[in-house]
Parts: sequence; structure tokens; C-alpha cells
Amino acid sequence: MQLETAFKKANDADLRSIHAYKADAQEENWERILTIYQNIENRQRKIEPLVPIQSKDGCLGRFTFIDIDEDKRQAKSRLAEYYLNKATKLISDSRSQKNKSLAKQAFGLLERIDPLYKDFKNKESLKAEALSLATEYTLISMENNTMQIIPTYIEENILSFDVSGLESRFKKYHTVAQNNLDYDQLIILELNQLNISPEREKTRVYDETFEEEKEEVLKDSKGKVLKDSLGREIRKKIKRSYTTTIEEVTQLKTVALEGKIDWLKSKKNLADYSKPVNVEAVFQNEFAVVVKGEKDKLNDKCKKKIQNRAMPFPDNNAMLVDAAEKMKNLMKDLIYERER
Repeated sequence: MQLETAFKKANDADLRSIHAYKADAQEENWERILTIYQNIENRQRKIEPLVPIQSKDGCLGRFTFIDIDEDKRQAKSRLAEYYLNKATKLISDSRSQKNKSLAKQAFGLLERIDPLYKDFKNKESLKAEALSLATEYTLISMENNTMQIIPTYIEENILSFDVSGLESRFKKYHTVAQNNLDYDQLIILELNQLNISPEREKTRVYDETFEEEKEEVLKDSKGKVLKDSLGREIRKKIKRSYTTTIEEVTQLKTVALEGKIDWLKSKKNLADYSKPVNVEAVFQNEFAVVVKGEKDKLNDKCKKKIQNRAMPFPDNNAMLVDAAEKMKNLMKDLIYERER
């Protein structure tokens, strides 16, 4: 029977491979050994429900099933022990060499134990230590080099954006420095210029022409309505132009923030990357008055300006808050763009 022969050959080949791996006496071989035991188990599990199997000519197949339960338990235990010991060594090396990549490797090895054992010796405490050693911490901060005072609450607002979208298992971001934490990277917003313009009012006087087409009744020189042969009023479309003199006032005030964002590896204190940034908060209000002419003979844009009124200029801090909000959003976008 072909199935019987193939089954025996596959099991025999797997047992020979296991024997060879054990004879090699290398701890990392336990991963391959356990995989082979699992292959044997799966193969036997598929055949066992079908036994007895009879061929077309009436012969019964003889299938010898191997009891691998104890061997599989041993392989699983030895493999978990191998992962644990190797991870322990990597954690020790990571700590002494301050090498985070070694700690990441250790964490990955300890995770391989999870499908084997929920609880295994000090696996969980080692995972916590590996995670702590592997995590890269970044501090996002701001420096005011504008030679002008920026209120603390405005500085805090610039750094108040959500950093959770940047974070991963091995990456954490802070906008407030934590004591006794050696940061791996610094992202610094350095403000170099704060320019507050004076309050300006710009006035201009101009003529606005408005054309209107209306249907009118024709009259003779004496003002009498003209009629056609049927006695109907004679009407004609007349296009008229109206000129209105307008005095327009534009109120304008701006607050501009300029600087750069530096990415620094804190241990070297060298800028790894730098990006210039600038934002501007603008207060602009336009209103107008009719100097000469008719208010209703204007286009919609002019009518809107006439309806507007002069407004009080916002104070410097109010506009600085607007500029800071724009800087916060720009900073967040640039950091997310580079860090994700």
C-alpha cells in the first residue's frame, strides 16, 4: 500500500533528522527538533482516524504510530530554556554596551516562548527589562532665542500636540522632560525671530462703475408714452452706467514666527537633520464708505465692504496665540512626517 509506505518513510526520515540534530549537541537545534516532532504529530493525527485502511485488493495497511509526547515536551522545554538563556545573555550585553538593538533581539526571543509556555521561569521580568533597555526615548522641546518674552502658556501650547500616534513598542516621545531619563534623541524647535508689525490702516479712494440693463417705456420729448399701432406701450432695453466714489480702508496687523526644527542625537549633540519653519498670523479687515454716488448701485463685493465696520486691533498676545497654534500644527506635521 503506497500510503503505508509513504507514512513509514516520512516518520523514519524525521526520526533520523532528530537523531542527527541531537548528536550535533547545539542548543539552537531544539527549534528544528520541535518543528519535526510537530510534523510527526500532525501526520499521525491525520492518519489515525482513518485506520484501519484497506486497499482495493483487500490488504489492510499496517501503520506504526510513534509516541512522541514525552519527546515533544522535552524539546519544548529545552527550546524555551535556549531562548531564555540567549535572551539573558543579550540583555546583559545590551546593558553593559548600551546597545538597544541587542535588547530588541532579546525581547524577540522571549516572545518566542509565549506560544510554548504562558509562564516560564522569569520570562516576564526579563521581557520587561529587555523592553526598558530597547526603548528609544525622544524629548520634544522648544528654545526661545527671539530676544523677546513669550508667555509660558504660549510656549506650553506649542508643545501640547498629541504624540501617541508616533509611539510604538520601542519608541516613546515626551514633551516634558522626565528626571533620570537619558534621552536618545532630541527634537528642538528653535525660535529665532518674532516679528510683530505695527497696526496699519491703508486708505484708498476709487471710482466703482456699475452697469445695469433695464426695460423702460419710451416717451416723446413732452414726456408722453409712445405706443405702437395696436395701442401697446413701446418698451426698449436701456443700459445705464453708474459711477460711485468709494473710500476703502484696510486694517492690517501681522505676527510672524521663524526658526528651525533640529533633530539631534543627544549623546553626540549634533544635528542629524534640520528643517526651517515659519508661520504668520494675520489680522486683516476691510471696510468702505460711499463718498459720492448711490449705495445700491454697486456690485456684491463692494456692498459687503460697505456693510463692514472698523474693528479694534487684536493685542499682541492674542495674535501670538494664533501664530503659536499655527507653529504647533506645522511642527506636528513635520515631526510626524519624519518620525513615522
